[in-house]
Amino acid sequence: TARLSYVSYNIGPELPLSLVEELLKKRATHINLHGNRLASLDIPSTWKYRRRNETCIGHIVELVLSSNCLHKGYSLPHIVPPRESLLRLAPTLRRLNLAANDLTEKSLFGLLTNRKNTAGALSNLHELDISHNNILRLPKDMHSIVPNLRCLNATSNKIKSLSATLQALHPYRGILESLQFGGAKNRDQARSRDNPICFSKFYREKLVFVLGDKLNRLDCVAITHIEREQIRITLQNDMPNTDKVLSPDKMQEGLRNITTIHPLPQCPDPLEAGSNLEARSSNRRDYDLRSRQKQERDDSFPDEYAVVN
Repeated sequence: TARLSYVSYNIGPELPLSLVEELLKKRATHINLHGNRLASLDIPSTWKYRRRNETCIGHIVELVLSSNCLHKGYSLPHIVPPRESLLRLAPTLRRLNLAANDLTEKSLFGLLTNRKNTAGALSNLHELDISHNNILRLPKDMHSIVPNLRCLNATSNKIKSLSATLQALHPYRGILESLQFGGAKNRDQARSRDNPICFSKFYREKLVFVLGDKLNRLDCVAITHIEREQIRITLQNDMPNTDKVLSPDKMQEGLRNITTIHPLPQCPDPLEAGSNLEARSSNRRDYDLRSRQKQERDDSFPDEYAVVN
């Protein structure tokens, strides 16, 4: 394992070829470029790695690009000769940190695809950090670019739409293991203020349901089997036709219906629902008590006052 660290070296706005040469020479697997001025990851396609009979940089495992200026790369003009992105030349990349780059949905999509909508551009990427950006919604074609994503950190953005998020993440059902939209560290802080989406009704319940059993952590809080069962019962009671969605043979069809054709309905807040349930239970106890008292009064009613037909 070879690690290269160039933290706050004032590198940018483009990636120096000398740096690329060094990471090739040392066969670096972990590269830290945090706190520079990088706006582009493009490398000229005529670069001499072609003459070495190397078609990729096949040893990079982790790339940290946090606190750069990558949001500017999308607006850069096309340059002759044509260029390839470092991300597309690193097929072994597993962890990518793009935090704090002022990225939007459009600039994120352009960065990940090098302005080309190519399926499986980062097919081996497992962990993606896009926190502390200006993303309003996840790219709708995200799964086609990063098909095997297991961990996504999207805290401290401006993501608002729960239905759009469910549509974007639905293809990751059975794949995604950890998801963060809020920065909660314990169950008391499960509803973080990092993204507006965290205040959506049934936010946690819908995400856990749509992403399936493979998802084991949401907003730093573990998902237990008991919670999954509670979510199943809650959605079954509050959503129409949920029994069809929950049946194994119709699971995919049902999920497709609730995330695309018929977005999940806005259900009552779980805390409010719990309060209502407690109130209903209290009313039931009061009713039972009144019934018993009435029965006792009837039983003790004097016979002489009984109505005789």
